[in-house]
Amino acid sequence: MSATIFPIAFPLIAGPGTLSTIMSLTQDMSDVVIIVGIILNALVIFFFLKSAAWIQKKLGVVGITIMERVFGIILIAIGMKILITS
Repeated sequence: MSATIFPIAFPLIAGPGTLSTIMSLTQDMSDVVIIVGIILNALVIFFFLKSAAWIQKKLGVVGITIMERVFGIILIAIGMKILITS
């Protein structure tokens, strides 16, 4: 189960992508929109973590590895957006 928690939970909950995205959005969005987005993100995270065992069964080892790499690509894309627009 630890293989499932790392690629799903870490980048969504407390990864550098989350903090960078919040910092980037403060320039373009109002505080209310950002707070609503954080609350919605927390709800999505809650449901992902509650269903982590089911997701692990459905995806298997290869699926978990693919998800880990996809989340890495998303994190790189967010970082590049911040670098390009700053």
